[in-house]
Amino acid sequence: GAAAAAAVEAQPWDQLCLRLNNCVWAAAQLQALADKMIRALPSLSALARTRAGGGGLDDLMASGVAGCDAAAAAIGRYVARRAVHFELGPQIASSLYRPSPLEPRARLAPLLQRLSPTLGALARCVRDTHWRHQALLAVLGDFCLVLSAVLESPDRAFAPEHAPVLRKDLELLSAFFMDGGLLDRQVVLYSVSPLRALAEAACSAG
Repeated sequence: GAAAAAAVEAQPWDQLCLRLNNCVWAAAQLQALADKMIRALPSLSALARTRAGGGGLDDLMASGVAGCDAAAAAIGRYVARRAVHFELGPQIASSLYRPSPLEPRARLAPLLQRLSPTLGALARCVRDTHWRHQALLAVLGDFCLVLSAVLESPDRAFAPEHAPVLRKDLELLSAFFMDGGLLDRQVVLYSVSPLRALAEAACSAG
C-alpha cells in the first residue's frame, strides 16, 4: 500500500545496497547448495526430475538463483529511477539549462553534486563487482535518457554560443562516472556519445 511504498522511499541508500547484497548472497548460497546436493545425492536429482514434471534438482535450484538475480536487478533499476527521476527530476525539469545554459546554476554541476552520495553508496556498499557495475550503469543510463529529453525539449532555447558550454557539461558528466574507476572509460563514452550529437544539433538548430 501507500505506507509500504513510503517506507521504501524513505530507506537510505546504504539500506538499499544491503538488500541488493542480500539477494546476491542468497543466489550464491543456493547455487553452492545445489552443487553440493547434486554431487552428494545424484539419485535425488533424478527423483526430483521425475516428480517435478521434468525439472531436476539442478533446474529447480536454478530457478531460485534466477529469482534472486531478478530481485537484485530490480533493486538496481529502482535505485537508478529513484536517484534520477524522483530525486533529481523536479530540478532537471524546472532549472536545467533554464533560464539559459550560460547560467552556472542551470548547468549539470549542481545536479551531479546531488547525485554524488548515491554513487558513493553504490561504490562503497555493493560488494559484488558485477552488480555494482550494473547499478552504476543503470544510473548512468537513466541520467543520459533524461538529459537527452532536455536537449530535445521545445521548452529549452539553445543557440550556437551555447555549444561550448554543453560540451564542457558532457565532459564533466563523463568524468563524473569514470572518477575513481566507477565505470570503464569506454562504457561511459559510449553512453554519453549520443548526447554529444544531440547537443550539437540543438545548438545548431537555435
